[in-house]
Amino acid sequence: MNTIGLDIGGANLKAVLLRDDQRERIRAIEVPFAMWTRWRELQSTLSKIVDQIDPEQSCRRIAVTMTGELADCFTSKKEGVAYIADAVGKMARGNPVFIYQVDGNWSRCEAAEENWQLIAASNWHAMARIGAKFLPQQTGLIIDVGSTTTDVTPVANGQPQAVGANDFTRLENLELIYAGAGRTPVCSLIQSVNVDGRNIPLAKEFFATISDALIHAGLMPEDLEVENTADGRSNSKTNAAHRLARMVCSDAAEISSAVIDSIASQTIKIYRALLIEAIKRAMQGAIDESEASIESVLLVGSGSLLAEQILAEEFPQLTQIALSQRINSAVNTCGPAYAVAALLRE
Repeated sequence: MNTIGLDIGGANLKAVLLRDDQRERIRAIEVPFAMWTRWRELQSTLSKIVDQIDPEQSCRRIAVTMTGELADCFTSKKEGVAYIADAVGKMARGNPVFIYQVDGNWSRCEAAEENWQLIAASNWHAMARIGAKFLPQQTGLIIDVGSTTTDVTPVANGQPQAVGANDFTRLENLELIYAGAGRTPVCSLIQSVNVDGRNIPLAKEFFATISDALIHAGLMPEDLEVENTADGRSNSKTNAAHRLARMVCSDAAEISSAVIDSIASQTIKIYRALLIEAIKRAMQGAIDESEASIESVLLVGSGSLLAEQILAEEFPQLTQIALSQRINSAVNTCGPAYAVAALLRE
C-alpha cells in the first residue's frame, strides 16, 4: 500500500508519495493555496493533488499534518482542525487517514475535533523525529526554513527536546520564528531604511516580501513561474526590485539602486539576527537539559540555502547536513509531508 503524506498549511499544500515497491524516486509536490480565502476549495484541491502525485489511484493510506487551522477564515483553531480533517476524510474516498499529533501518536478524522490541541501545528515534531535519523547519534538541531515560518528544534537520541509544545510556547522559547524565506512582509521586519545617513520610513503595506530581498541580493534564485508574490508578478530580479522600491512609495527607476540595496540588505540582516538568536537559545537549552553536544544540524525547507550561509558564517563549528542532498530537492521543500509519510510507514 502506497503512503501519501500531506502537510496542509495556511498558504501552501504539500504532498509526498512513498511507494512500497520503491519503483521510482520519492515524489513530492507543493501547491500555493491561500486557505484564508479558498478554504471552501480544500477538499477538491486535495483530491487533485493526491491524484496528481499518485495517478494510478492505487490503494493508499494517508498521513496528515497541518498548520492551516491558524488561518483566520476559522473562528478558532479547534474549528480549523475539524474542518481540515473533515475535508481530508471526504477526499480520501475510503482510504485510511491518520493525523499526526504532537505527542507522536495518531488520530483518526472523526476524533480530530476532540484531539485538536495535539493535532494543531504538530508538523515540527514529525520533522524532528524523522530528521534525527540523518544526524550522527540522532542528536543535533533541525532547522526548517519555510516560506512563512522557521522551526529550530533540538533533538537528542532521536527525540525532540523542544521546550514548547504548541505555537504559543514555541514562539516564547524562540523554537518557532514566525518569519520565513518567502511570504514574510518586509514591513514586518524593518520599519525604516538608512541610506547615506538618512533615515527613510517604510510604507506599512504589503508591497514586498523577504523573498524579494533575497532574490535582489542573489541569495535566492529567480523563479519566473511563481506568481504568489505581493503584486502577483513573477519572482524575477526585476520584479523584486520593483516591489522593494514600492516600500518607499517609488518606482525602481525613480530612486537610486542604493535605496533598494539597503532595503534588501537590512531586511535580511534582521532575519539573520532572529535565526542566530534562536540557534543560540536552542543550543544552550539542549546542553542544559540533556547534556547533549550539539555538533550537527539538518537543514530543511525552501530557505535552507539562506540558513546554510548564516550557519557557515556564525556557527562554523556545526556540521551541516542538507535534506535535499540526502533525499532530493523536491522533498526538501515538503519536509513535514515526507516526515508524516515516513513515520506512518514505519
